Amino acid sequence: MAPFGIEVVGQVQQIKWIAPIGHRTIEDVVVQQYFERSPPFAILSALVIAAALAVWLCTSATLAAHDRQLLTLAVAWLVIPTTLIVIWSALVHPVYTPRYLAFTAPAMALVLGVCIGALAIKPWAAMALVSLFAVAAAPNYIRAQRNPYAKYGMDYSQVADLINAKAAPGDCLLVNDTVTFMPAPMRPLLAARPDAYRKLFDLTLWQRATDRNDVFDTNLIPEVVATPLSHCGVVWIITQADKSVPDHEQGVALPPGPLYGATPAFAVPRDLGFRLVERWQFNLVQVIKAEK
Repeated sequence: MAPFGIEVVGQVQQIKWIAPIGHRTIEDVVVQQYFERSPPFAILSALVIAAALAVWLCTSATLAAHDRQLLTLAVAWLVIPTTLIVIWSALVHPVYTPRYLAFTAPAMALVLGVCIGALAIKPWAAMALVSLFAVAAAPNYIRAQRNPYAKYGMDYSQVADLINAKAAPGDCLLVNDTVTFMPAPMRPLLAARPDAYRKLFDLTLWQRATDRNDVFDTNLIPEVVATPLSHCGVVWIITQADKSVPDHEQGVALPPGPLYGATPAFAVPRDLGFRLVERWQFNLVQVIKAEK
């Protein structure tokens, strides 16, 4: 892993949006990293582990050699990568985020499996414990993991579906990178479903990430694209969502809303005679159709 680690360290500037180590890190490690932010599952896991430790320490029950070996491997799998990355983030440069350590979650499953095996004398007891874990996981699975914005609030698929259904070949596209959420910028949205945007004339693309050996494509500011924009009849504008305006509205000349209205991405099309005729709000993103 050393060559990979060296390569990663050499590119930390690409993840400068990651927050420094703080009190939130404890929650991220204990609840998010292993249990996908499901407190009931985390609490049940802690109880099962504590009960198994009590059995091993306070009774005559002992771990079989193969279980001890498996538990040692799993604990090392849990502790070593997390500790190294958290220490590096605290002392050198923030690189810790729970999803980067998702590969440690199977180790937690192994720990829980060994602990359940220690507690469940009869097969039905093991089945009951596993069923209890399923019940504890169900609310988070249904409400968080299966909702439309389950992946860190991203609405990339919803935006791509809209563009695919509503935009016509040859329409123009303006991506507004003036956003407040992290990780910024807005342009990675296009990389998630590139086929949906190929029929549009992308005005603000400057340099592709693959050409500059970086994570994100770069975006031109709206003032630079005023000339090609003036030749467009319809422009689709992708900008940050604004909860102060309706989820969907249509009209002859819609107001821009406070977030979008304060940006050059609104001022430049407005000065060229574009009117906002339809708007869709998602979680992080709003899509606006503008016509001359």
